Amino acid sequence: MALETAADGFARLGFTVYAVDAMSAAAVAASGTSREPARVIAAAAALAAQCPGLHTPLLSRGGTADRLTRREREVAQLAARGLSNREIAVRLTVSGRTVENHLARVYLKLGVHGRAGLAAGLSSPAAEI
Repeated sequence: MALETAADGFARLGFTVYAVDAMSAAAVAASGTSREPARVIAAAAALAAQCPGLHTPLLSRGGTADRLTRREREVAQLAARGLSNREIAVRLTVSGRTVENHLARVYLKLGVHGRAGLAAGLSSPAAEI
């Protein structure tokens, strides 16, 4: 929670890179707890998307520490093929919000900043299950 507060403070001050690192640290910390980390991961991915090409140790940690789940890989592959979130949701019979959450985790884990980076990110070793 303190890391999230720090990230919000950095973002308000316009220090987006610091905000990305703080929220990435919060995402790493949340993944080791019993609480649901999806919200924090999504927030870190949203901040990172504001800084295309950004590579920091904490942001990279999301790409090397965790592997994609089968469902995350499936959603990412469909998104990389150009399907919209709604089309993916219908195809997989899940909600649009679930698709958004999966993509946010994929972006963070692969260290990419949106759909444009998915194809390259999916071919990297970090994307393996």
